[in-house]
Amino acid sequence: GTDSGEASIGDTSEVLTINNATLAADSTYTLTVGSNSVTTAALADNNIATLVSAIEAADGYDALGCTVTGTGSALTLTWTSPLEAAVSLSLVATSYNTSSADNGTEKTAGSDGTIPEVVTTQGVDATDASDSNPVNDGWDVITGFDATAGDTIKLPGNTIATTATGMTITNGVVTAFDSATEFADKVEAVFTGLAATTDVVAFVDNGNTYVCMGDGKAGASETDIMVELQGVELTELTNTIVVNS
Repeated sequence: GTDSGEASIGDTSEVLTINNATLAADSTYTLTVGSNSVTTAALADNNIATLVSAIEAADGYDALGCTVTGTGSALTLTWTSPLEAAVSLSLVATSYNTSSADNGTEKTAGSDGTIPEVVTTQGVDATDASDSNPVNDGWDVITGFDATAGDTIKLPGNTIATTATGMTITNGVVTAFDSATEFADKVEAVFTGLAATTDVVAFVDNGNTYVCMGDGKAGASETDIMVELQGVELTELTNTIVVNS
């Protein structure tokens, strides 16, 4: 996951704080307190007060045994009495923002406490522009993405593709191309194969996974979406890609 704050760990006082929480609109967050955790709905904005409200509304909040408040970029947890034992805290982004990505920008998950904005606003209308596209090296690169920790990407595509011309797809990931062998040929084959759909499919090349969503027109163009998960080789998309979001 993506740590979005640093916690005081091992402290048994009644007030503990997660500092430097960097938030993103449309992302969801999991707050873990000891053995209990809650996951928020997607945030409407990146304000700490919005996060607090989302935590309070999340299932399992009462089981945390503390109240949550926020000021600036700090999330403060307060117990009614000092803790009897040390407790660890973490605030993790579990689903990344799908808007406002920078064209061709590398995003880092986990290493510096930031939450990457993964892809761009992309409606079902094929004329909408994408800022993370497969043309002219325009796609975003995500480092530190960890599907095993529950990291996900939300996309507005209709569905995860199960079949497409020119390739074999298993669990949303291309396992073989009919003829494409070079990277550029694979990109073109994917977006040609998606044809007139906004479906989502991924392929692996040179140790990286490329998640692709069509714009409703065959062939790679600036209105398609492609995002690179660096150093990740996905074998399925069911638990990683959230469509119709």
